[in-house]
Order: sequence, then C-alpha cells, then structure tokens
Amino acid sequence: MRVVYIVEDLSSIALRMADVVRGLGCAVEVFADGLEAYARILEQPPALLLLDVMLPSLDGLALARLVKFNETTSHVPVLMISSVSDDVAEMARASRVEAILAKPFDVDDMTAEVARMLALEVA
Repeated sequence: MRVVYIVEDLSSIALRMADVVRGLGCAVEVFADGLEAYARILEQPPALLLLDVMLPSLDGLALARLVKFNETTSHVPVLMISSVSDDVAEMARASRVEAILAKPFDVDDMTAEVARMLALEVA
C-alpha cells in the first residue's frame, strides 16, 4: 500500500486531507512539525508528500527544498497546500514543488490532484 505523508499543523485540516488520501486507498502518516516529518522522510520516503507552508520548526518551503535537493528523496512528489500568494507560489516552484493547491481547498480538486500525482484512477 502506498503511504502519503501529510505535514500540516492544524489538526482539522490534516484530518480532512487524510480522509481524502485514505479514500484513494492509501495509508497516511500525519506530522505537525517540519523537522519531525523530514526525519521520517529520510527513514522511509513516502509515495507523495502533502505539505503546508507555515509549520513549526521547519517551514514547508524549507522542507520541500531539503526533500527535492536530496538525491535519496528527490523523486518524492510534493503537493503544497497553503494560502498561496504569488511569492509563495514562486518560492514553491523554485523548491521544485510539483503542484500547489490554495487553502481553503476543494475536496474534489484535492482528490483529483492527489490521484493524478499518484497516477490513480478516481471513481
């Protein structure tokens, strides 16, 4: 089973995201802290990383750069889900983030994007 990591410090949003991912038949691990997530990514890279920008200890943009510029984890696709400004979107692209969804996100849009990134069929 594919495992998707969700890095989001607001539990209500993380639970909503997890429901979407589980609905696609994937396992989920949730992290509220960027450093904790990075340590786990180095141990066992996920099939997909869903990432907020504003996080304690290590923000999402820095985490994305660490993941994408590390030879052993650069293959992990990253979907950033955040209150996106043009500056954040530009920094996310510079960090090699594959896709960005704005908060508040539409569940159908998130489902379609996660499925696309994992190359899954959506019923």
